[in-house]
Amino acid sequence: MGILLKKQHTLFEKKARDFIFKNRVTLSALLYVLYIEPFVCAIRTNYNIKGIILPGGDMLKISHYADDTVLYLQDDLSLKESVKVIDEFSVASGSKINKNKTEIKPLGQWKWTTDQLCGLTVYDMFNWKEKLLSLNKRLGLWKVRRLSFSGKVLVLKADILPSLLHLAYVFPLPVSLRKTFIQVLFNFCWGGYEYIRRDRMYQPIEAGGRDFPHSSQARCVVLLKHLSFVVFCTQVTF
Repeated sequence: MGILLKKQHTLFEKKARDFIFKNRVTLSALLYVLYIEPFVCAIRTNYNIKGIILPGGDMLKISHYADDTVLYLQDDLSLKESVKVIDEFSVASGSKINKNKTEIKPLGQWKWTTDQLCGLTVYDMFNWKEKLLSLNKRLGLWKVRRLSFSGKVLVLKADILPSLLHLAYVFPLPVSLRKTFIQVLFNFCWGGYEYIRRDRMYQPIEAGGRDFPHSSQARCVVLLKHLSFVVFCTQVTF
């Protein structure tokens, strides 16, 4: 269903809006409600726009407070139809969307979204694949230095692994990437063929090993910190 406003009303609507906001008259709030109501009705009555189903069976498509509008949409088609309605309303009224203040927040399955929260994209695979790429670049800078084997292990413990903690606290390393991650660490130390078995590498130097950082132990530490905070509301230090 099309927008209720007609193009011949554009000049009147624009002048009324300018008068309302510039002069801030007592009735400005009520006048703005009357001004924006056709847009809200057009969203609600458009059968191609699907909102979210509320308890009781009612459908919520849009909520409006002052000049803030929130759309609750089910699928991409609903989004496209909403954009059409917005474009028609913009042509009819002269209003424009402030794109700098407009956000899309997907709810439910976030698998293919790229929203960011505290510097992390809300999609674990994307974060870790990106992190592994930067990890290879950082290790490449260390490879040009003539480090001993013990020096390389120290680099992993003091520089590489700590840089992953922030991400690991939010998104544990996906199982599908663990093998690749471990292989990257061992390739950095050996540069190719591994002359010592990995189970021996993980053992302390006193036991004949190389004290190589164990990724499973690191995951346990992260999980234990999470668990201690949830159960005891305290942080465990190691």
